[in-house]
Amino acid sequence: DYGFSPRSVLGFLGILMGISAAAMCLVHPTFPIMLIYAFSFFFGASAVGWNGVYIAEVARIAPFGRAGAATGASLAMTYSGVVLLPTLFWLIHLVTESYVWGFLFLGAFTVWRGLLFFNKAEQ
Repeated sequence: DYGFSPRSVLGFLGILMGISAAAMCLVHPTFPIMLIYAFSFFFGASAVGWNGVYIAEVARIAPFGRAGAATGASLAMTYSGVVLLPTLFWLIHLVTESYVWGFLFLGAFTVWRGLLFFNKAEQ
């Protein structure tokens, strides 16, 4: 909020989440535990920080008197990912027999969406 538009913040967080997901592909059984903690910290820090910024931005751009409907509909769509994406991750794992492809696919998707937010930050 201090000098950055909400869309820029959302874009940055999306990119950070995607990079964090891709970084998890590097983890293997002999990986240093402190590096796993560092990856997990950045993954978690970026993943928990977007909700409030997102809802505030949806409410801000909603038509007058429709902020409740806009945020409710937006949350319903957003949280459908909580149901669908673990299933998609499982299907990718089932087909490839690897967690790497699931992290890479969902990480790339998140970076792509983050870039779209970031590109629209000035509008």
